[in-house]
Amino acid sequence: MKVYRNNRTLMILAFTAIAGCGAIRPVSATNPVPTAEFLNGREWLLEDLGGHGVLDRVQVTLKFHEKNKISGRASCNQYSGQVEIDEKGGFRVLNNGSIPSTKMMCPPAVSLQENRYLDALKMAHRIEMDEPYLLIYSPKLSKPLKFTQK
Repeated sequence: MKVYRNNRTLMILAFTAIAGCGAIRPVSATNPVPTAEFLNGREWLLEDLGGHGVLDRVQVTLKFHEKNKISGRASCNQYSGQVEIDEKGGFRVLNNGSIPSTKMMCPPAVSLQENRYLDALKMAHRIEMDEPYLLIYSPKLSKPLKFTQK
């Protein structure tokens, strides 16, 4: 058994072992496109709504399920839908951009945030990773929807 006296060498070896493990990080810097397999079962929390912050204590979530189904909280209401993600990062909501949601009454600011989020998601056309963020691009917004893993 080899003993490492240099902490830097030990750290490099540990990092190499972790970085080389596909289960830890299947999305690489050369391929920032997350696959459906990578996203399946993961839940994300919206941190930035196209260059605008998210209301405090109002969570917006996005969870990916098998068969490209999504669900989450849009701010006040729950939503679900189905998406298509291609190997080049193309992203689109299926069923003519339909994202069904519950219809609870929300305060005006929360409703505005929810509508902006759902409108952007319905029109989204690209998805990518910029570790640790998941980015979803929509022509409705000047900057992408920016999520962190929940």
